[in-house]
Amino acid sequence: MVELIAEVSSNHGGDLALAKEFIQRFAEAGADWVKFQTTRVKHLRPDDPQREWFAKAELSDDAHHELKAACDEAGTKFLTTVYHADDVPFVRSVTDTVKIGSGEAGERALRLAVRDAGFARLIIGCGLGRPEGYAFDALACVTRYPAPHGCVPETFAKYGLYQGWSDHCIGLDSCKVAILRGARIIEKHVRLLHQRRRAKDFEASVHEFKELRAFADDSPERFLGRWQAA
Repeated sequence: MVELIAEVSSNHGGDLALAKEFIQRFAEAGADWVKFQTTRVKHLRPDDPQREWFAKAELSDDAHHELKAACDEAGTKFLTTVYHADDVPFVRSVTDTVKIGSGEAGERALRLAVRDAGFARLIIGCGLGRPEGYAFDALACVTRYPAPHGCVPETFAKYGLYQGWSDHCIGLDSCKVAILRGARIIEKHVRLLHQRRRAKDFEASVHEFKELRAFADDSPERFLGRWQAA
């Protein structure tokens, strides 16, 4: 089975009702996980260019718990990216699975805090390098937005280097190639027409995400190693 992560990021803009709509819509579209971000403005530099945005989009502690409950009710799983070691204990109180993004994968203090918190599962984006010495699911990615097509690694689980693909490409082609090459986890940014942040070209609509779910659930034998009529 291929696990699909619908990456909401901060497209909800701090609107809890909208965040819950993301959960419902993409759970119905087949997401195994709906992912948010645990970003705390207090940890950002005063000159951070996204500080004003995250001041609006930051999710409160109560919002995390509400979104976790909304995921449970919708039949999907809650996931978040944690960015600072100080926030790890709180995130662990909400969920037993967490992600570290590519930009923070090299931060030893954060990885140690996650390890010591006793999460059942850790997912790390490896666009800027692959840390060693930890048990985690590694997601290959290209840290360019949008990323060019043709960058999907040749192998995934075969050699144990990567378990999945975190996609920043326009459309679904790279996600499909990753699945055919053995990726068992696909993370795809998603959008709604009325989201609070301007939609990006690499974000998938509900319709596109449904298409990705159907492809992920299909047998690769239909596409590889035999003739298939159109």
